[in-house]
Amino acid sequence: MTHSESTGPQQGDAQEPAEPTVIRDRRRIDPETGQLREQGTAGGASSEPADQAAASSDKQPGDEHAGADQLGGAAADLAAERLADLQRLQAEYVNYRKRVERDRDVAKDKAVAS
Repeated sequence: MTHSESTGPQQGDAQEPAEPTVIRDRRRIDPETGQLREQGTAGGASSEPADQAAASSDKQPGDEHAGADQLGGAAADLAAERLADLQRLQAEYVNYRKRVERDRDVAKDKAVAS
């Protein structure tokens, strides 16, 4: 193997034009405004600048949970199902912790008694 073969790309590769990098923003919620994007909106930039969007936004300070009211029926059902699963798992974990503490106390009492 020669020195030119062991090095990186060939010199002919450096002269080829590089493909332009295309970045598509597929987020459903606009990070600048916090509003749900329309399905037809493509690309990263919204149709209005961020300052106008922020100025035209009529959100009140207590509106951070208002998005839950706007969920569709299927999304609301899914959210309710996941909340129930989360509550069940949390209850299982709390019961596990209580059982472990109880078992530790029993083991400690046996060790002290012997």
